[in-house]
Amino acid sequence: MSSTEPTNNSPCDPEKENSESCGYGTPTGFSFNSMPIIFVQFARLFYAGAKVSDEMIAEVIQAAIDNDEDAVRLSLIFASNIIQKYFLKKRYSRAICKRFVDYYEQKKEEAPAAIYSLLTASIVEDTDFSYRLFLSRNGESAIVIREKNQTLSEGTTGLSLWQAACDLSAFLTFNFIAPPTKAIELGAGCGLSGIAAASLFPEAEVILTDCDPNVLKQLELNLKCNRMSDRAKMQTLDWRKFEKTKDMDGTNLILAADVVYDRALLPSLCNVLSSLITCADVLCLVSCTKRDPVTLEAFEKQLGSSGLRIREKCVCQNGTFAVGGNSFTCDLFPHSSTLETPTIIYNIIKA
Repeated sequence: MSSTEPTNNSPCDPEKENSESCGYGTPTGFSFNSMPIIFVQFARLFYAGAKVSDEMIAEVIQAAIDNDEDAVRLSLIFASNIIQKYFLKKRYSRAICKRFVDYYEQKKEEAPAAIYSLLTASIVEDTDFSYRLFLSRNGESAIVIREKNQTLSEGTTGLSLWQAACDLSAFLTFNFIAPPTKAIELGAGCGLSGIAAASLFPEAEVILTDCDPNVLKQLELNLKCNRMSDRAKMQTLDWRKFEKTKDMDGTNLILAADVVYDRALLPSLCNVLSSLITCADVLCLVSCTKRDPVTLEAFEKQLGSSGLRIREKCVCQNGTFAVGGNSFTCDLFPHSSTLETPTIIYNIIKA
């Protein structure tokens, strides 16, 4: 099914960004003000646990060698308050620090003490969880996401953060028809998309749902990390036993990321979507990493069988979003995947 041309009211319209007023709630201890752009780019990738190129590391180090103020800025990135409290995956931190130390040695320069300190702290993998930090536009605050280090943990993949959630969160930074009054995330997992919605739209009521008890426990921790326990709430929701509750009335933003993977669940998922899409003012966004085209085809077919249709498709890869011949970028929610495959964000409406 082909994409339609975006309209002026299209959620893919990049003319306005919601991120400027984003209400991220966890302070970082530093700011991007007057920081060189290459440092900003590095900090975003590093804190999110994403891939950092050798070229970027070389440019950051050279700037720090050439300028004492930049050397201080680099140390602050490696020793900020937030990264001390919400530690990255130790294996990842260790690898980044070693690459920095090796490059400094090649330049016959001494690496900042902050890099050695983080390297030392990252030697032992002493927990089964870690954090990803998504920095705000000015770098002064972040969305904090706790996840398990193993992709499959406690019998579920819902305790890990996935590419589709990062891309959906980035998509939310662009223009909407109107800020939502009530948003619900289905199959929330770590809760990034719902937490991003609560950050971007602080006046909205946000409900994050899942059915796995262990996922809900971690989801509660992520709400607390982001100081959102009073702005967003959790709810147990099993699509196979769905009954619409009163607190779902008035929902005008529906979010779901990486929920299209089990063909047996597609009828239940589409039934939930059909029940929640009550009028034309409801914006429903389902974000899917394109791993298995057959499953996506089955999802699109099931939408039709459930009285739904695709209004628009947006394809995202490496932070670039494309729809209807237009393209735009967002760097606020980077994610590195072992699969070089795009994310498709479906805008779904009643047929």
